[in-house]
Amino acid sequence: MENQSILQLYQSCKNTLLKMDTDNTCTNSVNTCDTNNFCPANGSSKEKCKPCIANMLQGKGCTCVTGTTVVNCTQCQDGSCITCIPGAYLQNSRCNFCMQDCGNCTAVDFCIKCNEGFVFNTVSKTCVKQVVQSCSTNQDCQKVGTGFCDPSKHVCVACAAGCDLCSSATFCNKCKEADFMTTIEGKCTNKCNTNVSGKFCNNGTQTDCAEGLTSACYCSGFVNCASCTSDKTSCETCLPGVIMNSAKQCNICADGYDKIGEMCWANFNSSQNKIGGGAIAGIVIAVLVVVGVVGGGLAFYFIKKAKK
Repeated sequence: MENQSILQLYQSCKNTLLKMDTDNTCTNSVNTCDTNNFCPANGSSKEKCKPCIANMLQGKGCTCVTGTTVVNCTQCQDGSCITCIPGAYLQNSRCNFCMQDCGNCTAVDFCIKCNEGFVFNTVSKTCVKQVVQSCSTNQDCQKVGTGFCDPSKHVCVACAAGCDLCSSATFCNKCKEADFMTTIEGKCTNKCNTNVSGKFCNNGTQTDCAEGLTSACYCSGFVNCASCTSDKTSCETCLPGVIMNSAKQCNICADGYDKIGEMCWANFNSSQNKIGGGAIAGIVIAVLVVVGVVGGGLAFYFIKKAKK
């Protein structure tokens, strides 16, 4: 105990003297900055430490504990780093770099936004160089993880940040599950920390399923539920466009719906690019009416002319 007390006293005196000697100054090789400051020095000359900033240069870092730099950290709290520079993610109070060509991530294999000129490939889970890929349907792009098909240009376009599978620039069929919840309207909202049977996640808040769904109702891990059974162990009803099988599972897509991710969605290409049978019948009838009117008018004209 006596040795431990002496050691603690020594460390306390050392830190006090270090702070008195430096007056919040540093060199590139020796960090003697106060907490929540960083060392701007690039050479051996002594410089005044500065408050930590959001646009910290790569390789610099905030001082979370006196004398210790957390490289690529931009903000400290209670002696630990809480924010990293763009292109790095926080893990165990350290800032680690994202995968290659990723500008914003939450883990080494979870990129939210790739650098300019690159897109996130949802199949390989990497940022790949953006290339022009021709397509005729969204499925052409989704199966290779390159976004959705632009109907006017017939090329694949990357999904918005935070979305893995999409049907358009504003409609996401599957959000990045680590951070977001996919709503039934194709939006990515905040994910709830835990799942509770009989409730759905409403932008980060657990809400009773009876109050009007924005995402699937959670029923003991079953997917595509609109409501749970009384014991909340399985689906009672399914989301729109989903059919329940004999095992009480909502996993069959109805006619006109496609399975993308875990959910069933109205066929986007069909609804956007095709004309329904009723519309076609209406067009045919309209054409026949026009032809009949024109034909009748011409017949009347020639009959009247022949009588003169």
